[in-house]
Amino acid sequence: ADTFEHDATTAWVDGVLAAWAEVGEGRNIAAVTVSAMVPSLCGVDDAGQPVTPGLLYGDARGRDDVEDNTVAGEVVGFARALVDSPGVVALWPAQAVANHALCGVGAIDTTTAMTMAPLFTGTDWDEDLLATLGLTAAQLPKFTPGSAPIGQRGSTLVSGGTVDALAEQMVADAATPGDVMVICGTNLIPSAQIGTASWR
Repeated sequence: ADTFEHDATTAWVDGVLAAWAEVGEGRNIAAVTVSAMVPSLCGVDDAGQPVTPGLLYGDARGRDDVEDNTVAGEVVGFARALVDSPGVVALWPAQAVANHALCGVGAIDTTTAMTMAPLFTGTDWDEDLLATLGLTAAQLPKFTPGSAPIGQRGSTLVSGGTVDALAEQMVADAATPGDVMVICGTNLIPSAQIGTASWR
C-alpha cells in the first residue's frame, strides 16, 4: 500500500526535480517543457502534492464503470477512481503536477487538455459532466494556449507542457513530407509526415 500511496510523488515530483537538478542547475536554459503520456491523472492536496497513485493511459481503473469503455473515456474513469480518495482537493494530469514542482503553478497546455476529453470541451472544462463526478472546474488545472509560459524556475521559463508523442516528433525531427516516425511502446504507433508543415 505504501508503494502505491507514494508513487505519484516519487515519479511525478521527485523524478522531475531530480531530472532538473541533473540537466538544468547551473546552466543558462531559456525554457523548459514537460511532456508526458496521455491521459494521466492523480489526486493532489491543497499544496499541489500527489496524495493518490498516478493513473496512466491503459490503467484498468480508467475503464471501470465508464459508459465510453475506450481510451477516450479513460480520464472519466480515472476521475471516478480518485475523486473520493482521502486528501484529494484537485485532480491533475502528470504535466500539471510536474509543472507545479518546477514553478509552483499546476497548469497544462491546451493540447494536453484536449486529451482529457470529454472533461474538456475544446474550449473549457465541461461543468455539467464534472458535476456528475462531484467535481468543479476549479478542481482541474488551468490551461494555457500552446507553449505559452505559465511561470519560471529561476530565470528559466516553464511552459504548460505537451503530449509525449508531440515532443518525440520534435526531437526526432520528423518534419519533412515523407518522414516516418515509429514509437515502440505499449502500442506501436507509426506517424507519417504527409503535409508541408515543419517544426523548424
